[in-house]
Amino acid sequence: MKKRLFRWGAAVSTMALLIGLLAIPAWGQTAEPDLTCPFTQGIIVDLGAQMIRSDLTQADAEVGPIAVSIPAGRYDIYLYSYDPHDGGSPQVQAHEQWLLADRSRVSGVTPSFLSGIIDDLPDAEDFLSQQVNGDVLVPDLTELWARHAFWPTSGDAETYANSIHPVCAAFVPVQEPTGSITVYKVTSEEEFDEVFTFTLDGGDSRSVTADSNDSGVWAPLDAGTYDLAEVPKSGWDFAGYECSLGERALTDTVDAETPFSDIANGVRINLSQGDDVVCRLFNDPTGPPPPTTTTTTTSPLLGSIGDFVWNDANTNGVQDAGELGIAGVIVNLLDGSGVLLTSTTTDADGHYRFGGLVAGDYIVEFVLPADTWEFSDADQGADDTVDSDAGVAGRSGIISLAEGAGELTIDAGIHRTTEVEPTTAVRPTEETLPFTGASSGGMGGAAIGLILLGGLVLLAVRGKEDDAVAARLDAK
Repeated sequence: MKKRLFRWGAAVSTMALLIGLLAIPAWGQTAEPDLTCPFTQGIIVDLGAQMIRSDLTQADAEVGPIAVSIPAGRYDIYLYSYDPHDGGSPQVQAHEQWLLADRSRVSGVTPSFLSGIIDDLPDAEDFLSQQVNGDVLVPDLTELWARHAFWPTSGDAETYANSIHPVCAAFVPVQEPTGSITVYKVTSEEEFDEVFTFTLDGGDSRSVTADSNDSGVWAPLDAGTYDLAEVPKSGWDFAGYECSLGERALTDTVDAETPFSDIANGVRINLSQGDDVVCRLFNDPTGPPPPTTTTTTTSPLLGSIGDFVWNDANTNGVQDAGELGIAGVIVNLLDGSGVLLTSTTTDADGHYRFGGLVAGDYIVEFVLPADTWEFSDADQGADDTVDSDAGVAGRSGIISLAEGAGELTIDAGIHRTTEVEPTTAVRPTEETLPFTGASSGGMGGAAIGLILLGGLVLLAVRGKEDDAVAARLDAK
């Protein structure tokens, strides 16, 4: 009876041991993470389940091609990263970062589309969601690759070599601006056809002849708040405004329901998406009107400077087919001695313009959008309309602007510094690969399994000895 009970107990112990061994994770693995993409808006791109590395070959540093259908347009771009931690120590590898491209590294073809680069994962977190581009112009895309942004690894491998899992991306369309603001000038002395200058938000200006069909127009405009003001003019006092929105005409009376309110020498306009606003600004003369027999003097003609900032993907300093403009780049206008006059930013297509300029010497200064960009060489090729004019510190040469002239060929070609890729890569041996986030729980589980297995062998030997003793007692 005792022997049967012992054998039954040994069988139960064996079953419990087997169940425990099956529950132990495989060597070097952690529990399966939840890789559900958190994005719900726009065009969602699933990037698969492959890790990419910074310390192996080009093929190991990217995943793709991933078939997509993204039409050309303006988008906000979001990326989502995953990298497991062991839960016991902070993650010390730097540059766990990646980006999207429309070309493979292995192909050797320069990409025409590159997204922004997602940040490093925080030391104690496994996931990171981040907007990497805002209102960026994207070409038609049918294939995408996820690239490690810092392949190949440089410096101490223990610190910099790492792997990262690109989970998904989202391309959220940006609504195109459709609003407009139009201004007319009306005076109480209609025979004088004076020219007045107006500014929108203190920058972009328009010149308008009073008491005529001449107008200044700003379009297209995004929804937002805009200050429309006239530049004070000697001999004239600002006398108010009248603005209309669609079929609704509003005076300078301020109340909570109107989209217009008073500012000095003008009106503040709260523009909704698609609004077309028309304003008439009024002036009275400060003294007696000038005699009509005097000779009318002509106001000086005003000129302009501008053009284009583009992604010089092949770094040749020339605007080639397929190279796109870059939105949001800061451009400064300096006088001939280098004193800042005004600033603007490039529009969605990479263009900029400074208007309402008197004759004189000017300098255009371009500001790089980030440390990962640099200027291409200036004055390349024989065609001045398609070369880059950004020289030392991003500044053009002296621009001598004649009265009423337009100098619209001042361009800047810039390119990313991270596009430089060496031609060879050495695959490290298994002993030299750094630890990149595998769970230490697998090793502990395996050790426990070995101890339990040893106990089972001991129980089996002891069982055989007890059987021999029982046989001798029965014989006696």
